Amino acid sequence: MLYKPWLAEQLFTVLPKTIKRIAVVEQIKRKTTKWGPVLLDLLMSAKASGTAQLPLMIGYQLGYIEYTTITQAIP
Repeated sequence: MLYKPWLAEQLFTVLPKTIKRIAVVEQIKRKTTKWGPVLLDLLMSAKASGTAQLPLMIGYQLGYIEYTTITQAIP
């Protein structure tokens, strides 16, 4: 789990080199864009880091989830 704020230039230097994929799952109330704000921030941090070999980054947006059904939404 990752929380903001983070230092964009240092984020990818502290991640282990063995990480091959990063999944960003964001809960949204209504879909207004193709990409969520956390995924966009992560991509901008990747660009700012200047690291040559970056992990594959995948974004997914969930709609509204009731508290009682959260275990069914994320297996």
